Order: sequence, then structure tokens, then C-alpha cells
Amino acid sequence: MQEDPKMNHANEAPEEESNAAKLLRVRGGGTEDRIHDEAAVVQDYNKAQNFWYHYKWPVIFVAIILVAALIMGAQTLGRVKEDMAIMYVGPYYMVPLADPVKEAFGFITEDYNEDGEVAFKFAALHCYSDEQILALQEQEDENGNKMDDLTYSMIAKANAEEKESFYQLVFLDEFAIWLMDPYFYEDVRKVDGFLPLSEIFDYEVEAAIDETGIRFMDTAFAQYYECFAELPEDTVLCLRRLSTVAGKSGKKMHADSIEMFRTIVEFQPEE
Repeated sequence: MQEDPKMNHANEAPEEESNAAKLLRVRGGGTEDRIHDEAAVVQDYNKAQNFWYHYKWPVIFVAIILVAALIMGAQTLGRVKEDMAIMYVGPYYMVPLADPVKEAFGFITEDYNEDGEVAFKFAALHCYSDEQILALQEQEDENGNKMDDLTYSMIAKANAEEKESFYQLVFLDEFAIWLMDPYFYEDVRKVDGFLPLSEIFDYEVEAAIDETGIRFMDTAFAQYYECFAELPEDTVLCLRRLSTVAGKSGKKMHADSIEMFRTIVEFQPEE
């Protein structure tokens, strides 16, 4: 007795359809289309990988500047008038510490403008000295590769813009108290831009490094608050001279800054 071919065919288990075949059936198109799509994906991935390899440092550096600008900008919206402002300039990236640093200084800030509220402003410029920016080009990444010329030129350009901002801001009435990298401190000190400590204190400050600067990390204030723990050891605390063109409000802000400067230097934690 011969077997019915139709019965045999019906009893056979159907071949399992692959995921690729299902996708092809649903989307339509043939093998050539699928190969073309896969090749395009691989090509796009390679382009992205190549771009990141060559432009990783410029992207990171620009992202840091943008994040800092966005955070600082957001802090200016809907705020009350600040009683005091302090700015940092140097190679240390301060943005992650902005809130705890602001809080620490806020604890010792008085209601200098007598508006019934105490508000403190902290700002930072992520900026390298000429020597530091040159050293970046010699640093190696995790793969042992040094920064390429294009990346370096982009970072150097952005750094030059930050330095220009510093030289404009350092003589504004708003920022009298500064935390500075020694390079920037010396630049301003050379033009007699800082108020001598002898005009602020009637005694010799133990943490003083010269006649106008104080090693911030040697103060009890910096040592008490953990947010300052990773700041460079040579960070200088200094007070800018009163501008020769300062008006009544500028003179008041500078007088308040002198009081705040004394409070920082003479800070002693409660036992």
C-alpha cells in the first residue's frame, strides 16, 4: 500500500522560521536589501567610532564648558540679590562641587544688603595656565595615545576665551574675594591688584604666602568642610583692591567683602 504524499507532507513538522526571515517577511525586501541595511549600520557605527577617537577631548572639553554655563545660568533665574559672591579660577573642575561649596560659604554669610534674606553666589572659571595647557598635549589616554594637534588647538582656543573672561571679571565690583590658581594670582599681584593683608588684619596670618595671598587649604574653614578636600593644595585666597571707579554700591560691596574675608580666615569650627 502506497503512502499518500499529501499525508506525509502534512505530518512533517514545519521548519522553524528564523527571526531574520520573520523580519524580512514583515518588512518586505530581499536579501540584497537586508545586506545593504546591515552594511549601512556598520558604516555608521564605524564613522561614530572614528569621530570619537579623533575628537573625544574637544567634545569633553566643550561639554564641560556648556554644563558649567547651563548650571551657572540656571542659578541666576529667580534668585534674590546676593549678599556676597566668590569666584574660583583654575584647572580644577568645580561644577560638581558648586552646591556644597555654595552651602559652606552660605553658612558664614551675613545679610549684608539688609533685605531680610541671606544669599550667596559662587562662580567658577575652568581655566588653565599657559604651562598647564601645554602639558595637556603631552598627557596620554588609557590607550597610551597623546592628544592630536586639532584637539589641542580647539581646547587651547576655548581656554583662551576663558582667560579673557577672567581678566574682565577680576576687576568687577561683584567679585572681590577670589580662590585662584597661583598662575592667575601672580598675574594680578604683579599689577598690585590685591589688598594687602596688613590692611585687613592687625596681626600676621599664619597661612599667608606673601603680603596679599593666603593658602586657602591651610585655613580651618577649608579643612572643616569636606567639599574643599580635593582642591589643589596651592589654591590662593585673596581679596581684590577696591576699583578706583567704584561707586557708592561698589564701595559698600567691597567693605562687605573685607568682613567676609576676615570671617573665612578667622573661622573656627564649633566644638
